[in-house]
Amino acid sequence: MSLTLTATPSNEMASVTGDGEITLPARTTTDVSIDVTAEDGSITTYMVAITSLTGIADFESGSVLIYPNPVASEYYINLGEYQSDVMVKMTNVLGRVVLIKTESSSHIRVNTEGLPSGLYFVTISKGDISVIRKIIKE
Repeated sequence: MSLTLTATPSNEMASVTGDGEITLPARTTTDVSIDVTAEDGSITTYMVAITSLTGIADFESGSVLIYPNPVASEYYINLGEYQSDVMVKMTNVLGRVVLIKTESSSHIRVNTEGLPSGLYFVTISKGDISVIRKIIKE
């Protein structure tokens, strides 16, 4: 896993020059120099220490697969080589929890029968580390 930070303008007053990206390998720390130019042309330089930690080996965003998507009556979560007690929580677009369960397998089956069609968010978490995926229920 690598961490990419992308700087983008938040409104018409902000501007980003250069490529705006910093990519770090997982579990590293580095200092980054950020130059901020004010409207009057003055430049202020900030030194920022960035630490990239996943906290759980192999529980990285790219290692979690959910399929099929869109979902008919069930979907599967594949955690790759990672397996330990994880919490699976599914919420609708209003934030209402529609499913919550704890699993200890790296291959998890989730039944969605009885849920209305729509967009849902699936959160897979272990302690304070979480991965969130969107799924569509047909």
